[in-house]
Amino acid sequence: ANKQDEIINIYILHFNISNEGVSILESDSTETVRIKCLKIDEKEIPDVKMFYEFSKEIMVKLFIHKFLPINIEKVIWIDSDIIVLKSFKVILIGALLIIAEFQ
Repeated sequence: ANKQDEIINIYILHFNISNEGVSILESDSTETVRIKCLKIDEKEIPDVKMFYEFSKEIMVKLFIHKFLPINIEKVIWIDSDIIVLKSFKVILIGALLIIAEFQ
């Protein structure tokens, strides 16, 4: 594995984190973990008419490919109410094993 394969990119999708908050979050980036905040314009969320009206947060999950960089191949969505206590690499390795089982 080369150095690029070992970099974890964390994208924080948000509607209204302040510029100061974005700076604080992104300043926690390291050489191997990059944190990038992506502000979502609510006008960019597809207006899908269904029997039930979903929240804007659920619509972002459903159409996440519209908000992340185009070169992203795999996504692990972690809701804001989840706390990661161990190394994030453990979660990624577990997820990759699950993906491998389904391929």
